[in-house]
Amino acid sequence: MGTVKFASGRNQIAGSDQKARPMQREHIMELVYPLIADVAEKSGLRCVFIKGTTLQAQGLRTRVASVDVDVWVAPHDMPAFIVRLEAMGFGRRDPALALWHSTTLRNDVMGVEVDAHHYFPGSDLQPHESFEVLWANTERRAIGGKHVVVPNVLAHTLIAAMHALRPETGEVSADRELLRALEYRELVEATEAHRVQPLFLLAAEWKVLRSTSKFFADVGLDVTASAVEEPSPDWRMRQVATTRTSFWFIQISTAPWSKKAGLLAAALWPSSRAIDFGDRSNSLIRLSPPMSRLRRAGRGVADLRAAVRDYARYRKGTGL
Repeated sequence: MGTVKFASGRNQIAGSDQKARPMQREHIMELVYPLIADVAEKSGLRCVFIKGTTLQAQGLRTRVASVDVDVWVAPHDMPAFIVRLEAMGFGRRDPALALWHSTTLRNDVMGVEVDAHHYFPGSDLQPHESFEVLWANTERRAIGGKHVVVPNVLAHTLIAAMHALRPETGEVSADRELLRALEYRELVEATEAHRVQPLFLLAAEWKVLRSTSKFFADVGLDVTASAVEEPSPDWRMRQVATTRTSFWFIQISTAPWSKKAGLLAAALWPSSRAIDFGDRSNSLIRLSPPMSRLRRAGRGVADLRAAVRDYARYRKGTGL
């Protein structure tokens, strides 16, 4: 298959140069999986499709539709992976913004977003070590007419648990919080007793016991005595950050000097594209870019005292 490109608004899909209608979106998303998998395989890049329709197929949730395509990429393959997606017409949320654990890309013609993870918050292993544990616990499932690599049921259960229990940073809609709570309840109810011990063994190997201790308690196993690992910087940051400003303050303060300027610019003056991404992902009321920037600036000033306090807690390792 040659290079797949959907970059220009002049390109046509199904005979129309308009963006996909909502009723077509889930079908287009299903085709994105084999497209990405094919490009990755032919480029020698390793990636695992997480969450999405596979969770429903494995009986871990009832919701079928997803708002984006999530893919976990081997950390060393991430730069090349992003280049391949950009060649397919996907644009990064903000080229200057180095996100903590993932990069979001969007194809405006197809109306599809891809969240490319080089790491998933919750594991206390280094990113490349965490991916290797995932890679050893995968299977292939047919999506969009092609068998793609996905986590097996045990690994996917732990990923779903980490996602559900991960502390949120910033403003989140009530609808999103409710959906998250409902899907976590479904996950707990879907976890059969015979899987608990294998899940515990995988969680110990993956070093995710600390972040999934509540999940194990909810399925009848107390793992608090085993969760002795030092939490990863990402998880610790999420636990102490009480506001979105705290999240940015800690990110900028701990980032390498080469990335501080880009992060500071993204925090103080986010691009219109970054604002649109943020409002889409959180299902918030979408304002014009100038109004959104003013709103965020006001919230940042109001939360600055809390941000300084949370940063001090982060540095001292307290509040965990």
